[in-house]
Amino acid sequence: MSSQDGGARRRTAIGQLSTLQQRFEESRTGQVMISGLVAAIVFVGVAWNLPESPIKRSLVPVLRPTAVVNLNQSWAVYAPSPIDRFNTVEVQVTMADGASRVWTLEPGTRMHRLFASSHWEKLFEYVLLDSRARQGVARWAARKLTGPSERAVRVVMLLRTKGLSPPGEEASTATATKVLYQEDLTVAQR
Repeated sequence: MSSQDGGARRRTAIGQLSTLQQRFEESRTGQVMISGLVAAIVFVGVAWNLPESPIKRSLVPVLRPTAVVNLNQSWAVYAPSPIDRFNTVEVQVTMADGASRVWTLEPGTRMHRLFASSHWEKLFEYVLLDSRARQGVARWAARKLTGPSERAVRVVMLLRTKGLSPPGEEASTATATKVLYQEDLTVAQR
């Protein structure tokens, strides 16, 4: 038997399968089954992405077997909970002469915001989540704010939080301040 005969047999078998598939898709039974399958997949996808509620909790045990084919993936990343507060990190540096300087974690110029914003966002996130990073960032900000003939004696890192109101509601005036890190630099310089 030559390889040409094998290729011809494969093409014939594929042709017979595609004819069988076509007959199934065109039959009333096939159309009902395919429509039911599509409707079930859409239902499962919608049900897995419902917000937390008694309805979703009652559906989860029934839907759990569909996790095998990965129909349980969440699409919440495309519609996350809206931000309800605005956070800023501020480093206050006190100089030996009593003067006070403030550094905030905000990019400056428009070009800087365009190209370096992810850098500042990651630093901001790092400072909020990892307390070990705060000393280094606070001391760096103190060095940035201290002139050649000045000496910083105290550094305080603050988190300022302002509540944001949903659109159409009166502006929120709720604010909070939390000390993230503080250090007496005169002790560190000895």
